[in-house]
Amino acid sequence: KTKIGKEIHDRYRLDAAGKGTYQRVISAIRLLEKHQVEYNILTVVTAATARNGQKIYNYFKKNHFGYQQYIECLDPIGEEPGQHEYSLTPEKYGEFLKSMFDAWYLDMRSGTYVYNRYFENLMMAYCAFAMCTSSKIYSSVFRFFAMYVRTRCANRYLGRLCSSQK
Repeated sequence: KTKIGKEIHDRYRLDAAGKGTYQRVISAIRLLEKHQVEYNILTVVTAATARNGQKIYNYFKKNHFGYQQYIECLDPIGEEPGQHEYSLTPEKYGEFLKSMFDAWYLDMRSGTYVYNRYFENLMMAYCAFAMCTSSKIYSSVFRFFAMYVRTRCANRYLGRLCSSQK
């Protein structure tokens, strides 16, 4: 069973001596917090990360990492996709986004704000399109995103994958 935090972080984040960097990152975060410096957590979504989306989200939330960003890990250009331990398929990425969205959406509905750059950007784009001006419309925005992520969440990944193979 994968432990969230140290084990996932240290799988691919090693220093020059081949040792994990998790504890140094946590120490740096605590130093930033001590001096009231805002920061974001940037997570590279690999196959292992994708299998643990809600656990990672909850781990970050529990540790008060309120500004979360996620980027997909793509295979090297020119290589056959899916040949590496870290390889992220469109299906895995889609499942990751759905599980993350479920957790984020429930928090937003309950009044707990956790910043997720991807979902926030989608919401801003939709609000601009819908001229979001009332709480009734804002509520419909959440319903739209629940539907959107459930049915279309892998499109961003698929689009990048397809454009890199042209």
